Amino acid sequence: MKCIKEMESGVAELGSGYGGRTLVQALLAGQTTKRIAMLAALAEEIRGTHPQDAHKSGFEHAYQLLTTLDRDRPEITRSQLLHPTTGAWLASCMRRLRAEAPPADGTMWPDLGYLGWLASAAAIRAGIPASIPVVVRDGNVMLPMLGLARVAPGGSSGTGVLHWHEDSSLEIEFRSESLRITDLDAGDRDDWAPSARIELRGRDSFDVVIDDLDPFRDLSDPYLRREGVRNPPRLSAQQTARWSETLAFAWRLMERDYPAYATPISIAFRSLVPLSAEPVISGVSSTSSDAFGCISATSPHGGHQMALTLVHEFQHAKLGALTDFVELCADRSEAKFYAPWRDDPRPIGALLQGTYAHLGVTEFWRVDRMRRPESELARVEFARWRTQVERAIAELRDSGLLTEHGSVFVEAASTTLAPWLREEVSDVAEEIAHDSASVHRVAWCVRNRRVHADALASLGSLWTSGVERSVELPPSRLVVPHDELRQRSRLLPTYLKILSDASPGRGHDDIFRDCPKADLAYANADYAAAEELYAQEIAANPMSGQSWAGLALTLQRTRTAVEVSALMERGELVAQLYAAGSTAGFDVRPTDLVLWLSTGGKP
Repeated sequence: MKCIKEMESGVAELGSGYGGRTLVQALLAGQTTKRIAMLAALAEEIRGTHPQDAHKSGFEHAYQLLTTLDRDRPEITRSQLLHPTTGAWLASCMRRLRAEAPPADGTMWPDLGYLGWLASAAAIRAGIPASIPVVVRDGNVMLPMLGLARVAPGGSSGTGVLHWHEDSSLEIEFRSESLRITDLDAGDRDDWAPSARIELRGRDSFDVVIDDLDPFRDLSDPYLRREGVRNPPRLSAQQTARWSETLAFAWRLMERDYPAYATPISIAFRSLVPLSAEPVISGVSSTSSDAFGCISATSPHGGHQMALTLVHEFQHAKLGALTDFVELCADRSEAKFYAPWRDDPRPIGALLQGTYAHLGVTEFWRVDRMRRPESELARVEFARWRTQVERAIAELRDSGLLTEHGSVFVEAASTTLAPWLREEVSDVAEEIAHDSASVHRVAWCVRNRRVHADALASLGSLWTSGVERSVELPPSRLVVPHDELRQRSRLLPTYLKILSDASPGRGHDDIFRDCPKADLAYANADYAAAEELYAQEIAANPMSGQSWAGLALTLQRTRTAVEVSALMERGELVAQLYAAGSTAGFDVRPTDLVLWLSTGGKP
């Protein structure tokens, strides 16, 4: 395939963080090929395993109609296939067929009916009169990229027939009722909601669908479900208008300040799924390799945040489209690594994805601090993320799992990052960046690494005997926590203060409401109080990585680097040894244990 050769030759170009028109067009061509292959595989499998569901859903009729349309109007069918939700639907059906997510009642026809919706939308867009069997799901018929028809009360399901007439009117028959729509742009009906479409204009002009209608729009976001985001909302007209204004502002910002990121977005960005109707304090966003071209996001606080989301998420999208066809790392699911932005160990592919996304985030803040030299947040974020990306690149290099293409990709990212590491930032920004990196690493090690019980017992005997540590610190191994819902790392209180000052709409009280007393004492430079408060937290929960990380930062302010080295470098060992002593009934002072393990001296 020509597009694969173009992708392979463009690995360094994409790895640098960007990607020109030719390369992004190749990514799009690859996604088209992928979806055609998935649809053909789905058709073949359901004919053999679910023939009754295929018949009831009108799947075969829709498949033949799309095949015919593709010969005469390929630009229409390819556009429908590239609609992001089409990819999410295809992936969902394949998982269900292969029992990864079987339907509760054992039937497939309600899901297979999406193809009839897709074929209907394609026929309408092509202006070809047709009568098509369609599934009615919860009273609705969805026409992807066009709108949602309400043909029956909620809870109603079955099959009907959609007619697209020569006079450009739409009619849907279901049971004994008939719905007729003569204007698909009409937004003042209770039984028809047109898809909201934003026109983004500039050097690169394109349209984006604000997708708050499609019932399949949230199928591919397990991460968001873990974050507690479920059932993406319908938007009011006012909320839709605010999304449009925010995205338009973000696009102007993108074209002005981030043209190398804007061009790929203008080529491949097709839909945006709102995850909240109103802004939330801690926003989340996501992309899926199943739904290339879509970004799911909670309502942003403004165009600046929206622009950052575009940069971040489209890095994921580009890399996901590349790795569908070009192998960058070996598939070793058992191998997990440290990612400076996650609290859980990550497989190599996820680490690569996060590194690439945060390379874009780093440049976003780098440019922003030049545009807004008064913004302390921009300076801090630039310093923070360049530090974390540098660490992640080192982890990737040391993994031993990069392919030849993967090494080229990572070295291109490193080349982009290198001059940014030499740029001067304020002492405050550099300190917060260093502290953020250190506190995260300590907490991560406490949570995810374990020392062998025998080695721990031997070291514990030396400690309780009150003698000098004369042995090397024992190694530890990586473990994967049992809990699926990861605990979010606490942000530095000094960072929270800067975030609060830069986000007046979010409120100082909202940001600091849950800030622990120990963190506040550290932020106020009351290190004696902070040390005591962190010790109290540790006594209550000896394996609290956040508490040990806070103690590490505090001791850095009052002790030498050597005296704190064991906690900074081997937090899991300090925590486990303390926990063992506490369980055995020994009165252990955390700071004393840190000093003993760090220097080998007597407690």
